[in-house]
Amino acid sequence: MTYFGGFGIHYDFDIFKVFLDNFKITLNKYDIVGFNTGANLALNYATNQIEQNNRVGKVILLSPLVFIKYTNLLIQKEHEILQKYKIDINIKHNITHLCFEEFQYKYSQIPYNMLCDIFINLCLDSYNDDKESYLARIDRYLMENKLLLDRKKYQCRVFTHSNIAPTLKDSISNISYDLNKIAKKSKLFIVFIAENDRIINSKQIGNYFSQFGICYILKNYNHILEYDI
Repeated sequence: MTYFGGFGIHYDFDIFKVFLDNFKITLNKYDIVGFNTGANLALNYATNQIEQNNRVGKVILLSPLVFIKYTNLLIQKEHEILQKYKIDINIKHNITHLCFEEFQYKYSQIPYNMLCDIFINLCLDSYNDDKESYLARIDRYLMENKLLLDRKKYQCRVFTHSNIAPTLKDSISNISYDLNKIAKKSKLFIVFIAENDRIINSKQIGNYFSQFGICYILKNYNHILEYDI
């Protein structure tokens, strides 16, 4: 099994192994699993494996944090668009890629494609300006939303070295997967989404992925797929 964790904080896969066991899902070496932004990396990896005519087993996404219809149109016009929609550039010092739902709600008047571009560019700028502060905000955000588990039990740790984890750009904007190929060539394509997720839009993501595979939206579960009492 090849596993891709979310950017910025890594949960030992044992957290999700118990969850998948409850669904009677047994993993083998051909299976690919991605959590949070790791879903993008898992999909990229699966696409590459298929294009190289390698065997792909089950492709499983857990609370996938993906930015649908990301188009990267703002490289030359970012400053102009920020002014047009009255977005303070300093907001980048208070956000991370986990905050998209809040950002989308605040700037709901902006077309979705453009909103994704603005948000991703702000996150990348913020991360490049001060990586340690960005990672600290991720940690704080997860703690405030009660998504941090027992670090000793699950060996959670914040990534601080690029040689341990992919870059933020790799995780949220270097996207080159083909869902049609994955749906056709993988043994099973399945997505688990939490109804009570505060990080992703469960309905929107569910509608998107259900076009290609099996999609479960789990009632009363949170982003790390724990029962949310």
